[in-house]
Amino acid sequence: MFAFTATAQKFSSKTSDEIKSVEEIPTISDHKISPDLDEKSNEQFYGLRVDETQKVIIRLKSETNLSEINADSLNPSEQKRVFAAEFAGNKSKTGILMSELQTVGGRIKKSFNNLGLVSAELPLSQIRELVKSENVAYVSADSEIQSFGHVSNTTGWTNPGIADAGDSNSTTWLGGGREVSL
Repeated sequence: MFAFTATAQKFSSKTSDEIKSVEEIPTISDHKISPDLDEKSNEQFYGLRVDETQKVIIRLKSETNLSEINADSLNPSEQKRVFAAEFAGNKSKTGILMSELQTVGGRIKKSFNNLGLVSAELPLSQIRELVKSENVAYVSADSEIQSFGHVSNTTGWTNPGIADAGDSNSTTWLGGGREVSL
């Protein structure tokens, strides 16, 4: 919150009387929104950012607390029952979420019912309305990811001293699970 206050004071056209305190910034008390998306939403709320379409990933609330269940402790028929209940719940919640998104000017791009995730787009100004839904567990920005190259570049395998036997400790050499002989 402190970083946002500094940003607001630096870039906002509002006076310090208009932004009275950090407590006035609307927050989501149960942390249903990612910090980066929360910051964007705050900036939009205070007029520091235009209201743009935001791509988001929505995690649906779980029907079965699947994350707390040890699947290995269930027999195969119980596993099927639990996963079927989770899938059915996710499918139902996706339908409800679709109508909720339409009311705030958004749309579902794709649903991943096996995972309990939904990819969607909606106006940045409506993020706070979306997280009020009882079907939403968490919302984060749908950001593009980039590769940093081949695994040998990202792990240091191509660095001199690692792959050229300059490192005398062979247990630190990277070989993909096989013994390296140079």
